Amino acid sequence: MSSTKAWIIQDCPTNEKVLRAVFVPDKPLLGLTGGYLTVRVTASALNHRDYFITQKLYPGIRMGSTLGGDGCGIVVEGPRAGQSVIIDPMIGWGPQEEPPLKPFGTLGTPFDGTFAEYVVVPEQNLYPKPPHLTDIQSAAIPLAGVTAFRALVTKGAARAGQHVLVTGIGGGVAVFAAQFAVALGCKVYVTSSSNEKIHTAVKVLRVQGGVQYMEAGWSKRLLALTQGQLMDLVVDGAGGPGLNECFKCLRPGGKVVTIGSTTGPHATIAICRLCSSDNVN
Repeated sequence: MSSTKAWIIQDCPTNEKVLRAVFVPDKPLLGLTGGYLTVRVTASALNHRDYFITQKLYPGIRMGSTLGGDGCGIVVEGPRAGQSVIIDPMIGWGPQEEPPLKPFGTLGTPFDGTFAEYVVVPEQNLYPKPPHLTDIQSAAIPLAGVTAFRALVTKGAARAGQHVLVTGIGGGVAVFAAQFAVALGCKVYVTSSSNEKIHTAVKVLRVQGGVQYMEAGWSKRLLALTQGQLMDLVVDGAGGPGLNECFKCLRPGGKVVTIGSTTGPHATIAICRLCSSDNVN
């Protein structure tokens, strides 16, 4: 290929769209030399991160880069040509669980991402696509699924029998976290701004129940629902003023794992509650 069609982000006046579909020349990932393969993208996933980037609300934005962190596709070169793969978007992280000391980045910015016909990715970031999943299902896993697993298992150390609260059900990470927790044998509760999403989570995801976080003092309603049972673990992607309510639901020595701040980057937390819990970020 001499060029590939891609959605790129451009620094435009505020009254114009910042996303444009253009043809861009083939190029390797910035800063990488060798060890990468070209993948023909068959499906990519839209994440909240992509929206934040278009609103210039994400750090490290590189204008002119192709958006898209998640993707699934077919390798078009080398010994793995023809193989269907899922793309790991975390470039430079490596095999260890903890973040590396050296710089790493994510597809979509600063590295060119998956909203394109083709994407160039380090070979170590390509994993065989499970045959029982469609391309669309596979493309939806990496960012949200890995984030949820790290929050729930790597950081939260969730295990069977524990009571787990997942805030903001309906969001990609929250849905994965709830599914993983149920599969582990946890008793899972959720919050949402939508009663319909709560009912769906109970019916489809098999969580125990949930409450509306738009209502003031929602932690009291949650504890009424659980008959006073406090949570062992809270996985929260909202941040903002509701974070203190999460701590009110937590048992002494419990954990709050924060994975985002969709309702605001600042929160006021009662120190007495913080001191009796484990705040894991």
